[in-house]
Amino acid sequence: MHNKPNRYAGLEIDAEDEFQRRSYRVQRVAWVVLALVVVAGLLGLFGSGPLSHAQATHPGGRLRVEYERFGRLDAPLLTKVFVAPGTADADGRVRLWVSKDYLNRVAGDGLSPIPEATLTAADHVVFVFRLTDARQPVDVTFYLSTEKTGFLRGKIGLVGRPDTLSIRQFIYP
Repeated sequence: MHNKPNRYAGLEIDAEDEFQRRSYRVQRVAWVVLALVVVAGLLGLFGSGPLSHAQATHPGGRLRVEYERFGRLDAPLLTKVFVAPGTADADGRVRLWVSKDYLNRVAGDGLSPIPEATLTAADHVVFVFRLTDARQPVDVTFYLSTEKTGFLRGKIGLVGRPDTLSIRQFIYP
């Protein structure tokens, strides 16, 4: 059964009331979705903002990682690792490891400071930093860029210590 359009008294206008109601509902939903996308963007879901920065700290406080939760394909991605003072080995070196599954999905554009040595193990890469003063913290910055979209997971830790942190990022196209 087809609904006949209403005619308004004295006017030659066909009104599709049900169509108008559906149209207004669709418009309202579209405005809400658009507003949510704008709010998500402002909060950092698609770039920089409060939601985009993350931090992981080991309960002992010896290791902390600051990283970006969201990145873009082929765009710079910073990961900063902070090692507390007094964490060096007896020979004055800090040995920081990063899981290979993480490093295999990113391109290394640089590392600061430059490690004394880089060693490869079965499931991770070890970066060795020599300290001139073991009472100073070690701040390491990985300058990376992504090579694939999707979820990016990795682990960072200190050799010979239980300090292991997990990071999780999402890379947009």
